[in-house]
Amino acid sequence: MRILVTNDDGVDSESVAPLLSGLKSLDAEVVVAVPDGDVSGCGAWLGAPPASSPVRIRNLDDEPSIWAVAGTPGYIVSAACLGAFGAPPDLVVSGVNFGANTGRHILYSGTVGAALVAAQFGIPAVAVSQIRGALWRVHSGVRVAIEAAALLGEERRPQVLNVNVPNLELGDINGVRPAALAPFRVMSINHGDGTIQRDHPATPPPESDEAQLEDRYVTVTRLAGYRAVGGCSTLSKELSARLSLRAT
Repeated sequence: MRILVTNDDGVDSESVAPLLSGLKSLDAEVVVAVPDGDVSGCGAWLGAPPASSPVRIRNLDDEPSIWAVAGTPGYIVSAACLGAFGAPPDLVVSGVNFGANTGRHILYSGTVGAALVAAQFGIPAVAVSQIRGALWRVHSGVRVAIEAAALLGEERRPQVLNVNVPNLELGDINGVRPAALAPFRVMSINHGDGTIQRDHPATPPPESDEAQLEDRYVTVTRLAGYRAVGGCSTLSKELSARLSLRAT
């Protein structure tokens, strides 16, 4: 199995090295191609760079080559699927993102956008994001990403998963749950001062990814474009078993 790893946080993300190392344990050929800087919020935008922009490569100690690309994660996935880094990938792992991507945040998430670009080529993909914090327990997010990748690799069918992880030690996470996307915030126009304001609902729906993430669960949402399509119960249970967590 050939896996492409990308992200929107850039080549200096804390998740790159442990994710590369962990995915190699799946007996997979792993190619890392990530932006040469932070391009968070770019969505699925391909944003092809000028022809004069070089594609830079730098090695990470004794690990396989890591490509630092002057482009967005969507552009990188598209290029990889068209053979830019060798044979097209069998699976795309996007993340681990520094910060959750729940609800309609997926509309502008470069992490999720990369996974959706993969889907256009019929390639399964998982986008993994983790709540940010001053002490970022990225090892938990990486472990979830590795096990989710293993599951998708075994299923070998086109699908996109959006996975969010609490910023906790793995043993402190309550379990794994399938989740709906949290709804849009309410926007309103203040005609008095000519501004648009965002109104926050008191509580997100309990079945939503935002609510369940706050309740210390890993959330799993299957996407068709930017729409949740459900059907994650079995996969959530399998992922939970691999992580030695509860699936509810």
